[in-house]
Amino acid sequence: MTYTFDIDLAAKYGVNEAIMLNNFIYWIAKNEANGKHFYDGRYWTYNSVAAFVKLFPFWSNKQIRTIIASLERQGVLIKGNYNEQKYDRTCWYAFTDGFAESIFQNGKIDLPKTANGISEKGEPIPDNKNHIEIPYNNTDSSGASADAPASRRKKFSFRDSIISDGASADQADRLLAIRKQKRLTNSEAAYSRLHESIQTICNAQGVTTAEVVAFMLKQGWGAIRPDWSGVEGIKAATPRSRKVRSLQDIMANDTKLF
Repeated sequence: MTYTFDIDLAAKYGVNEAIMLNNFIYWIAKNEANGKHFYDGRYWTYNSVAAFVKLFPFWSNKQIRTIIASLERQGVLIKGNYNEQKYDRTCWYAFTDGFAESIFQNGKIDLPKTANGISEKGEPIPDNKNHIEIPYNNTDSSGASADAPASRRKKFSFRDSIISDGASADQADRLLAIRKQKRLTNSEAAYSRLHESIQTICNAQGVTTAEVVAFMLKQGWGAIRPDWSGVEGIKAATPRSRKVRSLQDIMANDTKLF
């Protein structure tokens, strides 16, 4: 399979981000052309992290989440949830007003004629203009080795994933114990939902994953949502680190004590 990206978008947002954007640009433009998935004044597309992994086998689900988070942080993407079932946590994506205007209204992107009949669940995306083609390889944009395709990656681990996001091993073990007690599943989909909630809280409050997990453990929670009562106070509840003074410093500055 051949993947493409827009040169200008790669220069502005990053190569990985530009490759992912090629997917979003195509599907959002297609939905707009077909009058589909229009909610709250925007056209949307949707996909799960698992589907993105199949579409981009040279990225792990963590890398995909990082790329999408980067696009959100750079003011390109926003997330939503317009699933018919409340338990369905598949993410929906739309462009911010500024990015949509620069891409679509200025005529930068044309919807390919081959759009019809292609599924919105992770099939290859058509070619686009002003691009560079890149064949599959096993390196990311920095030249570091990327994860192997899904069929060759090691089995998913909830514990390893939460640790790689910044929690300590002890926190991970305690969180898993709570989840077991509450009979919560530790599937990849369940972790993806937890990860997205934690990242939303981290971005909103300026806290770390470890601090959010510590708050969860204190509350006895096996999961968390940004809209839950008490969640908004994580930063205030996080104790400030204290500077440890050495004996020499005390002797030098607090002479009245001796």
